[in-house]
Amino acid sequence: MNIIKTFKLIKASLSKEDECVLSYFFGTQLDNIDSFKRLKSNYPGVILQICLYFYTLFKSVRLGKDNLSRTKEVLVFAATKNQYNSLNSTLNGLNKLGIGYNLITSEVVDDKSSHFSISVLDFLISLCTCILNSPKLYFKLKKANKNFEKKYFFSALCQSYTFLPYFIRTLYRLSSNGSLKLVVMSNDHNSANRCLRLVCEMLKIKTLYMQHASVSKLFPPLQFDYALLDGEIAHETYKSCAGNLPGISTLPVNIFLSGQKKIINIKKERAVDSDIGIAVNMLDKFDYLKVLIEKLKGSGKRVLIRTHPSQPTSFLEELRLILTENQVQWCDPRKDSLSSFFTSINCLISANSSIHLEAALAGKATLYYEFSSDAEISDYYGYLKNGLVYALNIDNIEQSINEGVTYCSGAERSKAVKKYSATYMTKWENKEGDLSARLIGNILKERSFEDFFELSESNYYTLYELK
Repeated sequence: MNIIKTFKLIKASLSKEDECVLSYFFGTQLDNIDSFKRLKSNYPGVILQICLYFYTLFKSVRLGKDNLSRTKEVLVFAATKNQYNSLNSTLNGLNKLGIGYNLITSEVVDDKSSHFSISVLDFLISLCTCILNSPKLYFKLKKANKNFEKKYFFSALCQSYTFLPYFIRTLYRLSSNGSLKLVVMSNDHNSANRCLRLVCEMLKIKTLYMQHASVSKLFPPLQFDYALLDGEIAHETYKSCAGNLPGISTLPVNIFLSGQKKIINIKKERAVDSDIGIAVNMLDKFDYLKVLIEKLKGSGKRVLIRTHPSQPTSFLEELRLILTENQVQWCDPRKDSLSSFFTSINCLISANSSIHLEAALAGKATLYYEFSSDAEISDYYGYLKNGLVYALNIDNIEQSINEGVTYCSGAERSKAVKKYSATYMTKWENKEGDLSARLIGNILKERSFEDFFELSESNYYTLYELK
């Protein structure tokens, strides 16, 4: 695609969905999730934010060609390791079926992916796009009184100036001979994924979204040709998201309830390494974790703490100060798999994290405990409301843990797990990747889905459930 057509398509894309919509949570939802403001940049002010954007843009430049093939029918994109983990079982399934695909990731995975990077020409186009559009973005934010976004998240909002040119030129090249038929991703709200989805819509390339974590009522509406959701709860939640982007057109989506797709090595025997596993993320506060650990230590529990891959450095530094050789240990998510973490614990404690569902599928008791006082995100994913987890009472912690373990071994908990993952206790449990791969194969060959799914509901979108 020549440069003039590229700029025209960038302009048309930003007219359809602007920078705030493309960076969905930072651009449209900060007022609704106050705790997200803790993720603010360490470089406040528009000038520093612009410098930060130019720095990240420059770091993305490559000097050689990418290794993407023009003959593949499928393009798979994962902007983070978590997204890749959700896609991995499906990629294994595609390999078994002999379906070729291009894979773009944030980092090279097992030498089988193309690391996201931009050419020198892409860099220059992104630079010009930023110069032309960032002043308009600044005044738009100022007019809307979005001063916090302008001061701390301006660089994040500018990321679409990088992703739009890259995806426009890359997808045009891959689809120019008619080979590319489907683009697969596992996130619907990050800037990179939203830019990719929008470019696919502009170039009339079909998209498939694969849920990579639990969702809330603050998520964007589904805007894909196909959506592989975990289960009934995700489907009901997305129905409530339909009005979250007023004025933005949505597509008639084909929804498949196809189970949670991360590879989890389920071992239901009792573990011996640690009594309690604690999982925290970027929104959790260390002081709350420290109080919980002291309570657990007082009751003689052995604790294994798993942080998030993007956990702030300051949090990790404080954590290292309270680690002990035997009773309090750290599970590094960059080195230790989720399966090894689950194998090492008897029971999980966490707050607003999808790890609750993953632990439940691994046969572990899951207890809910808030690591912050932000009331607006309490039970963010509805785990307590829907019976997936048991509320931990740290004032009577030993009894509360025992009650939680008993509850999680009962029938009500099993019903809740089934609502979150449609394949639970079916022949497709632990085979969700194969199921998804077969579905993709049918899409590519324009076959029906009746071998695995049955039509359940049909109005604006079409809902398929497992047979």
